[in-house]
Amino acid sequence: MRRLVLALLTLAVGCASPAATGLGPYSSAEMSEAKQFGAAGPEAVPAPAQGEIKFPAGFLWGAAMAAHQVEGRLDNDWSDWEKAPGNVKNGDTSEVGVDHYRRFDQDFALAAAMGHNSHRLSIEWSRLEPAKGQFAAEAIAHYHAVFRSLRAKGLMPMVTLHHFTNPKWIAAQGGWLAEATVADFGRFAAFAGREFGGEVDLWITINEPNVYAFHAYESGVWPPAHKSREEALRVMANLSKGHAAAFKALHETDRVAQVGIAHHVALFDPNAWWSPLDVATAYFNDRVFNRAFLKAVTTGELDFTVPGAKGVKESHPAARNSLDFLGVNYYTRWRCKGASERIATPGAPKNALGWEIYPEGLYRALKLANRFAALPDGRRIPLYITENGIDDRDGSARSDFLVRHLQYAGQAIQDGVDLRGYLHWTLLDNFEWAEGYAPRFGLYSVDRTPGADLARRPTAAVAVFKRIATANGVPGDLAKSHGR
Repeated sequence: MRRLVLALLTLAVGCASPAATGLGPYSSAEMSEAKQFGAAGPEAVPAPAQGEIKFPAGFLWGAAMAAHQVEGRLDNDWSDWEKAPGNVKNGDTSEVGVDHYRRFDQDFALAAAMGHNSHRLSIEWSRLEPAKGQFAAEAIAHYHAVFRSLRAKGLMPMVTLHHFTNPKWIAAQGGWLAEATVADFGRFAAFAGREFGGEVDLWITINEPNVYAFHAYESGVWPPAHKSREEALRVMANLSKGHAAAFKALHETDRVAQVGIAHHVALFDPNAWWSPLDVATAYFNDRVFNRAFLKAVTTGELDFTVPGAKGVKESHPAARNSLDFLGVNYYTRWRCKGASERIATPGAPKNALGWEIYPEGLYRALKLANRFAALPDGRRIPLYITENGIDDRDGSARSDFLVRHLQYAGQAIQDGVDLRGYLHWTLLDNFEWAEGYAPRFGLYSVDRTPGADLARRPTAAVAVFKRIATANGVPGDLAKSHGR
């Protein structure tokens, strides 16, 4: 079968014109890579160990959140855009969020009571720097109070600088299409390092640059709602430069800083391994979405190219070796069908958003990311799972989801991945961007019914996560009742 796939793919990408195949003007070396991808066939995933699983000493357990989704009362590019009819489902806005800006202390108490020893959050650029070069004293004081609360509860902060939102003045100058934004972001990172460096252990410069670029600049479902693949590729390049500028600035202003990114890894498999077009489409999706940004921030070689669009291919030495750790956000797998269609595996279990629930994929995502852990400067960097979660609207699937994904994380550790933490998405139900408040990713649900005052209510997974975090692993009875 593998020889047949290889032969068919050779015909498809080696003999036909780009217009006929839809595969674009790739080099012979790139075509060879696609053929090797098809020849390899489906990736084997070992069955996870049964029974109790122990994680390494010092492992971080926690949840992840983002300011715009929970704080409320923000004024950035998203807060304007989401008010326009049709941009967010049900006409939802982030105006109130879940009132985390006022309730952060009690929310962190919930996390600590669950046995968490770390918490991932973002500091909102637009709140801290509402106008260029002008920093808001009230916002600075607020985040100092946030960090004090985390520290008092034994929660190590992991802090994100950019989680999908931009100050309005950044949007007005062209957003991430503008080279000026790269320098402005580096300057913001320097401010954050000087102001908060003594309180922050782990910095994430940018959350999911691949998701942001394609949602905001190609599919147009996020602001600024452009629909240009070429712009999305340029934005990916500028985000990699922005990360490099922030990496340098944080190390200059916070001498003990550990700096990384939170990179979304989505698995792309051919819908049919015998289909040359399915195989090639899966390969090129994986190449630009999963690997291109990691290649940029480890080697300094920017190669954001896809078939049929003017891409970016240049060297940026400042991005070389610009990671101290790598965060992996993993949710699902997609099957590529034809030149552009992506579908969930027919018949597979899915979450409420229609995403396949595929725990084995976390193992594959970690192994993929681990290929970039050996840097050119000789360092080998650790990995963290910085997001992993499920839209579970009746609370029936989250415990199984949690245990089964952790079984595969444990297997990845056994197979040589230096994994040092698991941050679940998310602590509280929140504003899920263009989906509004309908998705339920929270370990704690938030009651939005009139008169409920946004009450936090534990899902069944809270007790499960508490046992896992307290045991620093998956107890045997949980593996039996909720695992594979």
